[in-house]
Amino acid sequence: MARRQMSLSGELDEGVQVAHVVGSSKDRKSDGWMNYWKQNSGDAVWPAECQIATCRNKAEVGAHVYILNAKSNYWYYILPVCRKCNSSGSEGMCKYGEGWCAVKRGAYVVATKLKADYVLEEGRRKKA
Repeated sequence: MARRQMSLSGELDEGVQVAHVVGSSKDRKSDGWMNYWKQNSGDAVWPAECQIATCRNKAEVGAHVYILNAKSNYWYYILPVCRKCNSSGSEGMCKYGEGWCAVKRGAYVVATKLKADYVLEEGRRKKA
């Protein structure tokens, strides 16, 4: 799924690389991104564990992520993760522009529209 255009929700292959959307903490849903994920994931069930491959903590929040090689000018994705992996102060957090993290097999993402103040330029999204 990561090597073609992705504009819909879906299950990712093991090892697909993601990076957190820098500055997305300002993008809030009134009932939370976990609820958004649950309402838009079809039959998928919120996972017990964080979906970053190297983490075993409880999945508590929906993180805004980009998917490596999922070229889109309009979408980013919500991925269930723990609070530590979603924290901007966390080591190895996989911030966009600073590296990518692998996801677990079967990690399910839900697409959401890219905010108007982000643009895609030379394969990178940045604040406009």
